[in-house]
Amino acid sequence: MYFNPEMFVEQRLRANAEMAEVRAAVAEVGTGDEGVLRGRIERILRDHGMLSLFDIEVGATEDGLVATLKLQEADWMRRRRFDGFSLLIASPHLPGTAPELVALYRMRNEIERDFRTIKSVVELRPVHHRTDAKVRAHVAICVLATLLHRLLDHHLAIAGAETSAVAAIAQLALCHVNRIRTETNPAVLHMVTQVNDDVRKLLGSLDLTRLVDDAHVGATITPR
Repeated sequence: MYFNPEMFVEQRLRANAEMAEVRAAVAEVGTGDEGVLRGRIERILRDHGMLSLFDIEVGATEDGLVATLKLQEADWMRRRRFDGFSLLIASPHLPGTAPELVALYRMRNEIERDFRTIKSVVELRPVHHRTDAKVRAHVAICVLATLLHRLLDHHLAIAGAETSAVAAIAQLALCHVNRIRTETNPAVLHMVTQVNDDVRKLLGSLDLTRLVDDAHVGATITPR
């Protein structure tokens, strides 16, 4: 058995969100006959598997009878006591210590996370390749994109920036290199979209402010 802090946070957030959803649904039940109120609320709790977690209390108000929920704290904490814990079962013939086997298993999570990154952040879809060369090229681009994503996360952490690679990419998405050509000057000029202070601060933390310097960009890019 091992503890996964990321799983713990995810399960707690999901449980709290479901709890909030249940309370919101109960709040919309309104007033009415006690039997009707209890029946509606029990149906809501049963649909979420929380019927045993609450006591339903019905009280009189100026508008009529209103039902409220009282959480059984001990039962709720008993349900949450294994959040973040997993039981890993392996073949007795598999070599390695328990920590090594857990690390090996959790590498699968990293691979799945990389695939999610490729499908969401990198946005390399749809894929309609039918030749080996194009498939290999596509895979190479995905691997390089994932490497850059991890390097960006790493350098943001070193710089102490309070943002992730995903958030940084979204923040930089509106920054483009523009190709400009006029009738009086046929030569192609390259200029960078004017950036705001937040983007400049982000690039400064990565020591990459040169990427928004028109002179540097113009000297670096070779027109084709």
